[in-house]
Amino acid sequence: MILQGNKLEDLPSDIFSGLNSLYLLDLSYNSLTSLSPSLFSNNKRLKEVVFSFNLLTTIPGDIFSGLTGLTGISLDYNSLTTLPANLFSGHGLLETIYLSDNFLKELPSNVFSGLTNLQVLDLNHNCLNCSKMPEIASCTQEDQTRCLNPSSNSTSSSSHKSRSSSGSRSGSGSGSGSSSFLSPSIGVVLSFTLLMVIADSMLRALL
Repeated sequence: MILQGNKLEDLPSDIFSGLNSLYLLDLSYNSLTSLSPSLFSNNKRLKEVVFSFNLLTTIPGDIFSGLTGLTGISLDYNSLTTLPANLFSGHGLLETIYLSDNFLKELPSNVFSGLTNLQVLDLNHNCLNCSKMPEIASCTQEDQTRCLNPSSNSTSSSSHKSRSSSGSRSGSGSGSGSSSFLSPSIGVVLSFTLLMVIADSMLRALL
């Protein structure tokens, strides 16, 4: 179910109660500030939830309780300052967790422990002091997890990078922990320039 970009500010706790077969829920690009702990109490088949680009400052620790089939959670581009210690407990099938572009200052000890299938953990652009983050090491036990650019964090929220509604995840779908962004206008200029070079080469060859 895709509900992105609807300016939603609040969700009744039973809004998804009748959707027993729901496996994907995308609520990105809304204005949600909080979530009910029982929001997914009847959605046991959920595999992926997306809350990217909202205004969440906190998230209930048991909101994903019982969703043992979850493989992806996206909470990037919100205003989270910390995470409940039990947020990912019992979710051993999780493969991707996106937490970039929040205001995370610290993480509970072992918050990512037990996530043996985790492949991507994106903590880019938060306010974490990476020199004091032993909990990150616990999620890379088998060198499977890509903790994407934890060094792009800072120790103060004042240096937190400004957000853009057109922002995207760093490293998603790539083998690199960093990515570059090209504006459409620059892309058009480069494409036109390349076309001119090719045309010139062909003309020279004919002469």
